[in-house]
Amino acid sequence: MGMYFTLAVSAATAAGCAALVRTAQGADPRVMPIPGPPGIAWRGPDGRTAAAAEVAAALTEAVRSLGQAAVPVELSLTGGKDSRLVAAALTAAGVPFRARTHGFAQHPDVIIAGMIAGHLGIEHTITEPRLPGAPGEADVLGRLRAAVLVSDGMLSAFENLGSWVRPGEPAAATRPVQAGGHGGELLRGGYARAAWRAPAARGAAGAAELFRRMTTRRLSLLRPAAAAAYLASLAPSAAALGRGPLSALDDFYLVNRAGRWSAAARQAYLLRSPLVQPLFADRVVRAARAAPLRYRMGDQLHRDVLAMLGPELAGLPLAGSPWHGELRTPAGVLPAPAAIGDWRRDYGEGLARFLRGYVLDHGEANPMFGIVRRRAAERSLRLPHADPQAAWALATLAALISGDWLNARQPGFGTGQALAGHSRP
Repeated sequence: MGMYFTLAVSAATAAGCAALVRTAQGADPRVMPIPGPPGIAWRGPDGRTAAAAEVAAALTEAVRSLGQAAVPVELSLTGGKDSRLVAAALTAAGVPFRARTHGFAQHPDVIIAGMIAGHLGIEHTITEPRLPGAPGEADVLGRLRAAVLVSDGMLSAFENLGSWVRPGEPAAATRPVQAGGHGGELLRGGYARAAWRAPAARGAAGAAELFRRMTTRRLSLLRPAAAAAYLASLAPSAAALGRGPLSALDDFYLVNRAGRWSAAARQAYLLRSPLVQPLFADRVVRAARAAPLRYRMGDQLHRDVLAMLGPELAGLPLAGSPWHGELRTPAGVLPAPAAIGDWRRDYGEGLARFLRGYVLDHGEANPMFGIVRRRAAERSLRLPHADPQAAWALATLAALISGDWLNARQPGFGTGQALAGHSRP
């Protein structure tokens, strides 16, 4: 169902989602709650301390074994909340590590990461991104094939999946162990946080609307059988919305974003180098989800864990946005500069025609159109593309079903390698 989700992600009509929720009422939920540590009373400051202590201990334990790694540990460090928490855990566990930040010298991520590295006394390397360029058709074709190869067709070529195995590069086992802050949203309630910010009177309706927008925006691309199978896979989560909207969105984040998207991306990254994402460790996830959801959504669990593991990092500014409930001040937040254009969205007519032709020039007999409605695909791919993510998803599906992805390692495949540096993940 991975590619179905890629095509159907976001929203069709409010009535359509309401019907989906009504149809799912009484369905047997298949999303099992993850139990947390027993015996903890959450009420009051003592309960909060116990919850944070469980997460802090789990996170420290998740990275402790890296201290015996035969190769260096390199943390992808930014100015955000999550990578500094991993830095604090590595320090608390006594793991030697160095940091790397990808960005231009004046970007808040680079500036704040330098502050963090200075406080911890660790080596900090900065790599500047390449300026955006205009990739050619060979680059895009390589990217489409590679996306299927490294993610088993679970993600579209719109995503920055790192890279693929390149001839002549050192074996993955000899490269540094990469660590990062991926998974931090699990500590903040995942999708529930966006609905929680809405007024209480619109809470349940807002949660249902958010779920609809995330899951059915591109449903019209699918043929009836594929659409029915996709909607059936959503029925347990839709039913759960009626019982507890925020907790249902929290569960859906764990299943969809962490369990599907991040897992597929992690597989792709592991082809390049050893990778550790401690915020996805089972014990960390269980401990975080055992804490009250509102405690998590308000950033308080995250802040309490950071105060336990690295209090010296808690007072450093953040890049982009403040902690929940705090005002944006020059001392607390370094604003991000205007974003550089993203070629994946802002491509010109030439690339748009290439993607359209790649999808549609296989004829009516193409097995892809047993899943996707050809007329809907033609409308989606009209120039100029109104929905670039849908165009990338359709082209990736074409690479998968046509078998063109099997050409990913053919001579000349390296022409697509430059794409890895065109935009930041």
